[in-house]
Amino acid sequence: MQANVMRPVVWILALSLLSGCATFSEQFSAVERQLLQGKPEQALSTLEKAPGADRDRVLYLLNRSMLLRMTDQFEASNESLEQAKEIMKKLAATSVSETTGSLTINDATRSYVGEPFEQVMVHLIKALNYLEMGQRDSARVEVLQMDVRLRELYQKERSAYMEDPFGRYLAGMIYEELGEYSDAMVSYRKSFEAYERQLKDFGVAAPQGLKLALVRMSQRMGLNNEHKDYKQGFNIQQFQSVAQRRREGRLVFILGNGLAPKKLERTLSLRDYRYNQLHRVALPYYSKRSQRQLLGGLRLEAAGEAVEADLAEDINAIARQTLEEQMPGIKTRALARAVAKSAMVSSSRRNNDDNPWVGLIVNIATVATERADTRSWVTLPSEFYIADLGLDPGRYDINVQFIGRHGGAVDAMVLKDVEITAGRNNYHFYHWVSPASRKRN
Repeated sequence: MQANVMRPVVWILALSLLSGCATFSEQFSAVERQLLQGKPEQALSTLEKAPGADRDRVLYLLNRSMLLRMTDQFEASNESLEQAKEIMKKLAATSVSETTGSLTINDATRSYVGEPFEQVMVHLIKALNYLEMGQRDSARVEVLQMDVRLRELYQKERSAYMEDPFGRYLAGMIYEELGEYSDAMVSYRKSFEAYERQLKDFGVAAPQGLKLALVRMSQRMGLNNEHKDYKQGFNIQQFQSVAQRRREGRLVFILGNGLAPKKLERTLSLRDYRYNQLHRVALPYYSKRSQRQLLGGLRLEAAGEAVEADLAEDINAIARQTLEEQMPGIKTRALARAVAKSAMVSSSRRNNDDNPWVGLIVNIATVATERADTRSWVTLPSEFYIADLGLDPGRYDINVQFIGRHGGAVDAMVLKDVEITAGRNNYHFYHWVSPASRKRN
């Protein structure tokens, strides 16, 4: 009888330890708080002291990579992203044991492989790191790998996010700077088509710089009808040709705005008085971030020239749409777990009818293990903005004005002694997290 008592208790306690008591968002709160306070070095230290379980290794590496680049450690950031990429490949095929765990314990028992858009962001962030280090050929390799991943998504996924227009736009800029005009034209086309297709779901229109790129590149490629259609469709009368554009240099400023939305859990607990059982269902949802933690854009000024940034990608909208598309499957697994856990409690009571405490302990443990999977790449920006400022070759102090949600400038900084070279793009990727983080810089 003692063995019958202990076996289910030990088993269910083991499941409790495996699933953990706190959700990811609860565990990550200290790191996030330090970021919002403008302390990325401290946030990085906090994260590295608690790397988490093996199943969360990818997530740890992704968040670590962003904290490293926030502290200007671009090479280390890319090393972390590359490690995450390799683990993602190995975990691409979900194992039977992990699927079973998600149906009997909770979804967070599965190894984290990243959402489709997060997997694409690995390549995009790596490319931006390379560009900021001046390694254009390495950035080119990364956008080629991004192209492979996007093709896979297009073939496998049936989702609003099957393409990344900002990634395609950036790829086009890299190809154009390297003189690979045919590839640049293809990337610009794909970018514009994706912006048009995703406008309803994500609310981001094609940036003006992309429209100018299509006009410019279609002329360079001798695509006369396409060139005419772009000029008329975009109402562009004046533009720089490729040759004119290469006589000057450009500052390409990319703003990473805020932090990606955070997943929390919403629970429903019920008591079945007929069988004296507790039942719990936990589902993830995205919380809203404070408007104080988001800008409305930026403005660049130098040598009498000025340009305002365009919104290029809304990670917030993509993440929310992705979760909405996944919710039917999440709910199905949650209900299946509720049924399985109820049967587990009933079985423990039948096998230990002389000891009612066993059934109670098992019931409490099954409720405790029901947690929503709130894991996500929180340190990604909520949005990406892009500004493209053309200047004659030389050295400049670039004035950067940060624009609030209501249109007024809320702060400014100066990029000192920036070198502009003819025919080259000078890339800067700045991640603004909160008013506190802005003051830090």
